[in-house]
Amino acid sequence: MKVKVIAPFSIRGLDKEDWLEVREGSRVRDVLKGTGLNPARLLPVFVNGQQVKKSHILKEGDIIVFLYPLSGG
Repeated sequence: MKVKVIAPFSIRGLDKEDWLEVREGSRVRDVLKGTGLNPARLLPVFVNGQQVKKSHILKEGDIIVFLYPLSGG
């Protein structure tokens, strides 16, 4: 199945339109494997416009948006 990934970092396996092939039953955290990033540092994660946990189970056609936490001063 395919999901679309929007992220401010590189995700291995994305096609030219930012779609990623994942197995049925994959979770948001599975998409992060192999990036070398600490998943705890990413806040928040959205799937189809709704904030979700990294344990969220993905479905065909989902759109995942990863954001870095911002700091100001």
